[in-house]
Amino acid sequence: MRHVEGAEEAIAKVTSGDAIQVVSEPDNRFNPKALKLRFAGEFIGYLPDYLASELTCAPESVEVRVRKVNAPPASVHQRLLLDVGFPAADPLPFTGETYQPLPVNASPVAA
Repeated sequence: MRHVEGAEEAIAKVTSGDAIQVVSEPDNRFNPKALKLRFAGEFIGYLPDYLASELTCAPESVEVRVRKVNAPPASVHQRLLLDVGFPAADPLPFTGETYQPLPVNASPVAA
């Protein structure tokens, strides 16, 4: 939501249980698989890229519902907790090399 002018006002109208519309944005210059989120016709943000990039189904088959709305001073990244449902896919999402578990003997990363 940090990139969306007017999103705070739109989110103020959202309540738990509300359905959120998912719309593709193939002309997005950062991610051609970007999925916009709309509520009552107003643009409120994007589905995270890591999720949008994994989905192979049509945007209209993605179901998004608001589980919880966190009021300010919650950060913009934590304003909405959403439940996202989509049809089973082949290949299964989040199973590629990027999502494999680390080996037991992996070295810790310095902070």
